[in-house]
Amino acid sequence: MKAVSRDRWQASQRLELDFWKHWTQAAPYQNLDIPAYWAEELARFGCSRELFNGLRVVDIGCGPYGLIHFLDNAALRIRIDPLLLQYECKMDLAAPQLSLSALGEHLPLASGSVDVGICFNA
Repeated sequence: MKAVSRDRWQASQRLELDFWKHWTQAAPYQNLDIPAYWAEELARFGCSRELFNGLRVVDIGCGPYGLIHFLDNAALRIRIDPLLLQYECKMDLAAPQLSLSALGEHLPLASGSVDVGICFNA
């Protein structure tokens, strides 16, 4: 597999930030109920919030509105995204206990430090 060039990576990150700055203006996302969306996605995956009870969960590539924000029943919630410090979040979300601006290919976590990893649309 060929590595992605630095220019292509930077372009993709600019496009990602642009999407998140304007996403609520796009027809499919207007008036989106994000908690209901994640409940539907979990059901589509064949699981529920209860799966995460008391577990240490990491959401890799979480974006500003990742599932991790809606898993307040987890023992530890970690969000990882290379653009985390640049996202603008306009909702009052429950903040995960640990937020890391990092790449999914180079996770800054010790082996065995989490029970469940989420990587949705990243």
